[in-house]
Amino acid sequence: QRKVQMQEGPLIRSEGYHTTIWCNVSGYSGTTEQNFEWSIYLPSAPTRQIQIISTNDPDYPYTMYRNRVQNKEVYVERIDRDSAQLHITNLKLGDAGEYECHTPNTESTYWGSYNAKGNLTVIPDTLRATSVAQELNKVEGDSLELVCEVSEQTPYHTHVAVTWYLQKADQSLKVISLTRDFILRPGESYKQRHTSGDVRLDKTGATSYRLTIYRLQPFDQGTFYCEAREWIQDPDKSWYTIATKPSDRTTVNVKATDKNFSVHLENERKVFTAGESLELRCVIVAQNIQDRYFSVLWIYNGTQIVNIGRNAVPTVHADYTTRERLGYIRFAKETDTTYLLKIYHLRVEDSGKYHCRATEHERTVTGDFIGRDTN
Repeated sequence: QRKVQMQEGPLIRSEGYHTTIWCNVSGYSGTTEQNFEWSIYLPSAPTRQIQIISTNDPDYPYTMYRNRVQNKEVYVERIDRDSAQLHITNLKLGDAGEYECHTPNTESTYWGSYNAKGNLTVIPDTLRATSVAQELNKVEGDSLELVCEVSEQTPYHTHVAVTWYLQKADQSLKVISLTRDFILRPGESYKQRHTSGDVRLDKTGATSYRLTIYRLQPFDQGTFYCEAREWIQDPDKSWYTIATKPSDRTTVNVKATDKNFSVHLENERKVFTAGESLELRCVIVAQNIQDRYFSVLWIYNGTQIVNIGRNAVPTVHADYTTRERLGYIRFAKETDTTYLLKIYHLRVEDSGKYHCRATEHERTVTGDFIGRDTN
């Protein structure tokens, strides 16, 4: 028994967008490719059939649809031999109505249903996304804050998703989004920085969405914009985008800081008596050091004493673990620039050459660290 099914309505769609309505047929005999004919019944004349398009009859469209069919603004896409989709690429308010999908009989007898109907409601596009168009000059390590205002006046229950993008040449990289289910999802290039708290998206009011990027990197140079996307739930419980809007754009220039740094050793005196205490300080001189990552290695006569990692956790060489455990030797990161080595109860065998070595660890856009320079 033949059965024609059409996408369940009513479907709510916005003016000016591309929409589709599917139709399929089952229960027929043979392998004949099925044809589809689409018509509409307007609210102003609910009993008058207006033919739109057919898969096998080029003369099927009525006058009001003929130009749109010829211009491919309205067309049918075959999904399979028994399934097709009606496409309307530039939906108009006048396209609202009851749609009918009819499948001509391909058998010697009639048995079953040959058409199905469903309603389409077309509403004005009220979605708006606004952000200040500007150009900002920043220095590596600065913070960036941008706000996008998003609003809609749809008379139906919809959800709005907001995504911030970074345009670099012809590529748009997702920075972070707030989905229609109110879940934050960072883009692939910003996952680690979101996890560390350097990239945030906050809804600060009924319509305001604030993007914050702490510790800007040269990678962040480009054009930022936000995109609002309005979703509605169809009768079959699936979600459909009825409108999208990009905001104006902000161009951000990020000037790289001077990456050079120097290291020097500070000590009060060079001659000691056994039993006295020795204090040495390793001092790093660098720009924006609070936003950079260093490890410091203390060395005595070519042998490692301790490595103080970029997270300030010391790794003590085996020759010094006992003295460290007994409190006879101490290591500390005193400030962002200064690292202390203190030896209590000096012994004669502690005589020799001490020096420190600093290594900068650069965090990549993926959040990983790579050793860069050593001094």
